[in-house]
Parts: sequence; structure tokens; C-alpha cells
Amino acid sequence: MGRKKIIQILPQLNCGGAERFVVDLCNKMVENQEIVLFSFFPLETHGFFLKELNGHVKIKSFNKKLGLVFILPFKILLELIKEKPQIVHTHLNSFYYTLLSIMVLRNNKYYHTLHSDALKEAPGKWGVFVKKIFFRMGFSTPVTVSLKSQASFLDHYKLKAVKIDNGRNIDLSKLTHRELFLNKYKINSRTKILLNIARISHEKNQLMLANAVNELTKEGYDIVLIILGPNRDNEIKNTIENIENEN
Repeated sequence: MGRKKIIQILPQLNCGGAERFVVDLCNKMVENQEIVLFSFFPLETHGFFLKELNGHVKIKSFNKKLGLVFILPFKILLELIKEKPQIVHTHLNSFYYTLLSIMVLRNNKYYHTLHSDALKEAPGKWGVFVKKIFFRMGFSTPVTVSLKSQASFLDHYKLKAVKIDNGRNIDLSKLTHRELFLNKYKINSRTKILLNIARISHEKNQLMLANAVNELTKEGYDIVLIILGPNRDNEIKNTIENIENEN
């Protein structure tokens, strides 16, 4: 099929699941395609994953400030005209800033990945309405990352979307200090570690995970749960901390 130029667009490269996903995707695809990554915010302050990006990936930052920036859609359009890609792949709210380009540059193929619940990725009813029009008209192809994501898309948009399971191809044995970290929390040499790396929030379902581990340890299972990430919900955090279980 030949080498294609693909533009990946997302707001920032700070630490987050969608950002991790895009960096991994760029690093894999650049092996066979020409990849350009558009990031809205300055890399100096919003570039946590920059150091992990393959050097062959070209990156363009628009140095966006906080809040709505009405000139940004025009900047993206001009940059896409300059780059001449065959495929444009949007993530998170970059979809809305790319609407002008989608309408003007019809020779490109556009894809949008939904990284969580469909409603949470759309800013209110107008966001769902706009996406529904663009998806239904075939202007952009939606992609979901899990069964739950796919189900929420069907529920909110009344449309079907392809599902490509989210995940990482990584050899944990090569991670520095992995064994030291895990052994610190093991009760004995046979203890299994469940590691949940995510912000503490409702959509990450850590309370259900903690309650499940609590019940399993009561049944005699030798497991320990580690939740590693920033706190976004004090109620969930406090509820988990109040579970009387050292595991």
C-alpha cells in the first residue's frame, strides 16, 4: 500500500492514559509510516511524554493558552495543507478544533478515537450533536477502545463504532527496579501483585476493584492491590482507605 503520512492530534503530552496511548501508537506506526504529532499546548510545560517519543516522529506544538482559542482551527487547517497527510487521527477534544479542516480538506481520511465513556468525551449535548452529525455523515470514523466504550458510543450516538482494544506491548522484566518495587509490598514470595496505574476517579472503577480484592483476601487469596496515581476524587480515596484490610 505504500508509505503514508499520518497526523496524530491531541491537546497535550502530559501524563495521562490517552497521551500514553498516542505516544505508543506513534512509536509503533513510525516504523512503517511517516508520523507527525500535533500538540496544542507548549511542550515545555505539557510535554511529560516527550522524552519517550521516537526521534523519527515529527512534532508540531501550537503553544495554545488555556481556554478557547478561536484562531487554533485555522492554524491546524494551514498546517494540514502544508503537511498534505493521507490520514488525520484526532484524540480527546482535538476533534472540535479539527472540524474546519474536516469540512475543507475532504481528500484526507479522518479517524477519532474515544478513550473513555462517549458522553464524558463530549462537552455537553451540543458536543454529542456535532459529533453525531460528523460521524453519521462519514466525515470522521469513530474508534472505541473497549466493550464499555463501544457500548456507551452506541447508547449516546445510536451508531456503531469499531472496537480496537486498548493496551501496551511492553516487557515488564526489562523495567528498572521492578523486582525491588514489587518485593516491597509482597507478604511472601508467592504473593501476587495487582497494580492499578490510573488517576483515582469514578470512571477508573477503583472502588469496585478494592472491594473485590477485599473479598478475595477474606477467602484466602494471597494478593495485594496497589493503586498508583493522582487523586481526583476524595470520596473514593477515603472509602478505599477505610477498608480494614492491609492488602
